[in-house]
Parts: sequence; structure tokens; C-alpha cells
Amino acid sequence: MAFWLRRALAVLAVLAAGVLVLAVAGLLPAREPAASDVLAFDVGKTQPPASPLSHLEAPIKPGQRSKLEVSWVPLCDAPDAAPRLLKVRLFAGDDALLVWCKQGYSLFTLTAEGATLRATRQARFKSRGELPGGAAAGDFDGDGQLDLALGVATPPGVVHRSGAGVFWVRGRAQGGFEPPRPLVEAPTVALAAHQKPGATGHDLLVLTSGDVAAQRPGELWLFGLQPTLTRQKVVPVGLDPRALALRPGADLNLLEAWVASGQGLIARVVFDLTSRDERKEQALSLPLRGAQGFAHEPTPEGALFVRDATNVYQVRLGGAPALTPFAQASVGPFVVTDLDADMKPDVLAAIEDGVIWLVEGTEQRERTLPSELKVLDVETLKDAAGEQRALVLIAGKPEPTTLSLLLLPRPPWTPSLELDLTRGETAEAPGLAEVVLE
Repeated sequence: MAFWLRRALAVLAVLAAGVLVLAVAGLLPAREPAASDVLAFDVGKTQPPASPLSHLEAPIKPGQRSKLEVSWVPLCDAPDAAPRLLKVRLFAGDDALLVWCKQGYSLFTLTAEGATLRATRQARFKSRGELPGGAAAGDFDGDGQLDLALGVATPPGVVHRSGAGVFWVRGRAQGGFEPPRPLVEAPTVALAAHQKPGATGHDLLVLTSGDVAAQRPGELWLFGLQPTLTRQKVVPVGLDPRALALRPGADLNLLEAWVASGQGLIARVVFDLTSRDERKEQALSLPLRGAQGFAHEPTPEGALFVRDATNVYQVRLGGAPALTPFAQASVGPFVVTDLDADMKPDVLAAIEDGVIWLVEGTEQRERTLPSELKVLDVETLKDAAGEQRALVLIAGKPEPTTLSLLLLPRPPWTPSLELDLTRGETAEAPGLAEVVLE
């Protein structure tokens, strides 16, 4: 027994000596370095780093992924002017998108899972109007069915044209929509729906564009059930209104409506939904270089964000309203959400050469998308995992005359990463609704 033990120890000693000689000679393969969870960003699998900006200057190591998986879907033919994304909320709590296309609005429901985006067209609303005038979804007649209010605008300087205005499209219990009912015969800028707690239906607010040349101000119209949808209040809100945002007040019977104008003013109108009265407060002369628009909707905390020609501001509502600079950047259409799940607001905005992600309290910015992709609008979507994802409306590529939608993963987006475009799925619902707005 001792003899065999001595033989085994001798063999092990010879093998260990051989390995040592090979290692000294450099003939053994080097151990593969551990992959970085910052640079090997795998959509849907790798968690983002703790600090969203710490990786900006980090080089990509050989063998690691250098492409950003981006899912895209074609939506419709591009319009001649003003393509837009308008998010509306369905009764199930899901979000849907109304897209202004070449022949009018198309309604899409979307699902996002990992790097895959799926779009289903639910309805087409054909129009002879040139520009989108806003959209809102709600039960505007109290029958328990989802209705749509769709705005169609004329070019500046045209007071009215057949086929323009606001159309009320009632939903049917068996699915689809009824023929439209003209509700407003004036060019509109934005629409919004609000439901008072305990109410069976929604109120509708319509922001008209007015006429700058004739010095006729835009107006804010409140519609409610009496017993059908009827205009109840009209409030002048200044020349050249650009955007509308609603903010429920601390008193649930009150509704704050905020209007931003191209003259750099913000007006606040408070509606009393019980007495159907309004208390219009004086227009706020805040230092804006021509207000361009609000974020599409307030944050869950009720904060409002507005942009002008050079900056993005948060509107401070406590006490005397004031502006708090959020980011110094000249941006186009934008949304405010928490993209990186750090419990702080982020701005996702369209810029000239792509999209930009702005983080509060820092001048560092991350941008993505090659310049040949023309970014037209942005929105957000909650994916299957409950995370906020960025949606980007583009034209130019992959299909030059088509509006397409990109789904970006959660940031961070490393500037050195290249896009890896993967086509998702686009389908039409079996009961596709066809409605003509006239």
C-alpha cells in the first residue's frame, strides 16, 4: 500500500513540474477576463450600473458586445407635415398611441417584451385636414364605453375649413366606433380628458388656437354631460396657445388647467367641477423665451415641465408659481418619466440628430440614433416587466416614406454603441375600424 502511495505522489510531482515549466514559457492560455456588466449591455438581461453616467468614457473591450438592440415597427405613410404621437389611456389601464399619418389618425396598441416591439392597428380615422389638433380618450356620454375626441387643425391663418375641428367618435359595446359627431368647428391645439372621482363619465377640455393675425386669443372650452356632451365654459387664454396640461387639485372638485403660449406666458385656469364655474387666475409672466410646450402629462407627483427655445424647466407650483431650471438644452418634443428607475425625473427629448436623455442636476447628456434617422416625436411605454421604455417616432430609415417606431432599452446608452435594428411585428386587428372624420 505504501509502495502505491509513493508512486502516486511521484506522478503528481512530475505533472506539477511540467505545468510550472509551461507557465514560465508562456505556453498556457491566459484566463478570460470577467465581462463588464456596464459594457456588455444585453437588453432584458443585464441590469444597468448603479450610476447612470459613470460609464461614458469607458472603452469597449475586445470580445464584448458593441451594438444596441433596437426593435422597430413600420406604422403608416408619413404625412406631409406635423407627424405626431398622442398617447391615450384605455379603460383597462393600458396605453395606446394615436399616430398622425398621411391620411389621418391611426390607433395602435403596443406590447413590449425584452427587445421586441409589437404593434396592432385597431382603427383608422381618415381626415382631409392638414394638421393634428390633439386627441383624448374617455367615456364622454356615461354609457361605459370608450370614446375618442379627435382634433384636426388647419394651417395657421385659416380660421375654419370643412373637415377640421374636433370630432366625437363614440365607442360601441360590440367593438369599433360610431360615425363621428362634429363637436367644435375651430382649429384646435390640444385636447384633454378628466374624470372626477365617482363620476360615470369624463369631462373634455379643448384648447383652440385663436388667430394671431387678427389678435383673437385662443380659448379653453370645458365640455361636460348635460345630459349629453355640451360646452359649459369658455375661457380666453391669450394669443398663440401651444400646449395644455391638466393637474387635479387637492380638492377633487377642482381641476387645474395650464396653458403655455408662444408669447412666453403660462396661464392657469381652475375649474370648479361641482358648480361648473371657473376661477381664471392672472397669466403668469414667467421668464420663458417663447413657451414651446409642456411634457405630455404631469409626473405622478403632479409636477409640470415646460420647454422654451433654450431650456427645460420644472414649474414650481407651491406658493408663488416659478420656474426651476431642469436642463439647459434646445430640444423638440419631449416627455418626462423615470427611465433609469432612480426615483428621479428624466427628460427624453427629440433633438436635431437623434434623441437625448437629460438627467436632473447634471450637464452630462447621452444621445443616440444616427443622424440619417429623422426623429419626429417621442413617448414612453410600460413594458411587460413594468419598466418605462422610450418610444421614438422616426422617418428616413429603414423605410424612407414610412413612419416607424423604435423601442429603446432602458438607459444608460453608451455613445460608442451602434444600433442593431431588428424589425418587430405589425398587425391589424380582426375588427379594424374605419372612420372618416367629416
